[in-house]
Amino acid sequence: MHRSLKFAALAAGATLLLLLLLLLLAAVLAGARVDPNDYKADIISQVRARHQRTLAIPGTIRLVFYPRIGADLGRVTLSEHGSAAQFAAIDSARVTVALIPLLLHQQVVIDRIDVEGVRARVVRLEDGSMNTGDLTSGRDAAASAAGGGGARSSPVRLAIDSIRVGNARVLFDDRRSGRTLDVSSLNIDSGPIARGVASRMALSASIRSKRPALSTALTLKASFLPDPQRRRIAFSDVVANLDLPFKDARVKVNGEIDVDLDKDEFAADLAGSFDASVFDLKSGYHDKAYHLTLHVDKVDLGRYQNRLVPDAVPGDPAILEAGDAFDLSPLSMLRASGGVHVGELKVGTMHATNVRAALRSDGARFVLQPIGANLYGGSGSGALTLDFSRSASTPHITFVQSLKAIEVGPLLKDLLGKTPLQARGDVMIDVNTEGASTLQMRQALSGTASLRLTEGTLNGIDIGAMIVGAQAANGLAVDREAGVKTGFSRLGASFTIAGGIAHNADLAAQAPLFGVAGAGDIDLARKHVDYTLACTLGATGLTLPVRLSGPWDAIAWRVEAKAVSGAAVKETARNKLKKAIRGLLKR
Repeated sequence: MHRSLKFAALAAGATLLLLLLLLLLAAVLAGARVDPNDYKADIISQVRARHQRTLAIPGTIRLVFYPRIGADLGRVTLSEHGSAAQFAAIDSARVTVALIPLLLHQQVVIDRIDVEGVRARVVRLEDGSMNTGDLTSGRDAAASAAGGGGARSSPVRLAIDSIRVGNARVLFDDRRSGRTLDVSSLNIDSGPIARGVASRMALSASIRSKRPALSTALTLKASFLPDPQRRRIAFSDVVANLDLPFKDARVKVNGEIDVDLDKDEFAADLAGSFDASVFDLKSGYHDKAYHLTLHVDKVDLGRYQNRLVPDAVPGDPAILEAGDAFDLSPLSMLRASGGVHVGELKVGTMHATNVRAALRSDGARFVLQPIGANLYGGSGSGALTLDFSRSASTPHITFVQSLKAIEVGPLLKDLLGKTPLQARGDVMIDVNTEGASTLQMRQALSGTASLRLTEGTLNGIDIGAMIVGAQAANGLAVDREAGVKTGFSRLGASFTIAGGIAHNADLAAQAPLFGVAGAGDIDLARKHVDYTLACTLGATGLTLPVRLSGPWDAIAWRVEAKAVSGAAVKETARNKLKKAIRGLLKR
């Protein structure tokens, strides 16, 4: 966004610079007490010769004498370079000069500039060139031409008492990145602009962009101190407000900003609030990269998920909802380093505290490493990498995470809305994916995962009672109210993930009376389970296969009856198991 704003500001500056040149010439002519319309043809010819652009001033340049001496240009238009197409237009522009310097010293001191209805279309072509290149490259010469008096002009001292820009619009079309930035309803009211003179300004605008899709209203007030010799501006007492379409979120910022115009750099010390979050930010832009340290007390990313949606997601016919799509392309151009700390982080129903991450991004890779957090009674550490080297719109994403001593039950409750498993233990994740939506990312997911849990329960199924009673051969593993569960002392499993399907072949669990081995698949894209458990009763040697299948929110189970047939087998198993239970109770 900084680059787009930079180019838009540069282009607006170039347009206003040309206008300022015209106003200065008009002011000089006014000061010389001649008719400025006599020079319109010369001005138009000079613009055509120097810039190969067509300048049009269709109205009469009027000299005004009350309440201040000055000139009114009326409507002005400027064409594209070497083309008749319109580049910029101004509905009206007026400049007035200070009377005392004019009378006593024959100096033309700009008193006030009023500009209404500026319109400009700025284009960056695919080769990186700008349609303002001829204007910005010649700005020093233009300023010199404005400041150096001719045979018929008086000296001009650039000491502007105030500037007002009303209802301006600058449209930036970046064809190189496919982005657009539309700044409309732009109003600027500035105090004095002179070397070493403290001043103030107020600004308001509506800003819309694509990729990322953003619409916001901006208001800003600040004091500023220009230093023309060093080409720096120091902004203090900055108060800015942005209204965002994220659940009617509002950003409020205050602080200080120092801008170096020569080096195109800035340093900022800001604090404020975003929606219900409070933050402080130390940021800067130098050596062609951002540097930041950000602390946020709390943030709920789920509130804004439905707004992180591109206008079109290519090749994805299966997007389920607006919030399923994400546009990560803005990160492909980010060059930054720094650190981020969030006191409380919520993503959907999942939550963590003391989240901290180190950031580095060079435009090709966006990396958060290390990432640390406290969550679900334990801790987590890992890394997230977005690799844009192959695609700026759909990066290759790598996520590595190690969760230690976490409570799995609350984690699954927040993640799935159910608690099929309760235990404490460790979880390891090393996965990668890519895609333009969460569905595509789940479908492309690959990598490995493992878990090692202790002292837990498998809820919704009582394997021991099922074997002893042999009362049911199938059911739903969702009967939480009845307290149906299978306890275990330890459980471990590892997964190989490919194409969004996690395959496991080594699940092993140990309960007081039986052991469980398992294998199967979990389809992460379809949210579907297909699993087989082999439950072996230690006291009887009998193995009972149990099949688990179905969607996550309604997993069904059934006993493979062929493996446990015959009344004699069942009776023998039941007697041995009851004997084992009585022995366990006597301990």
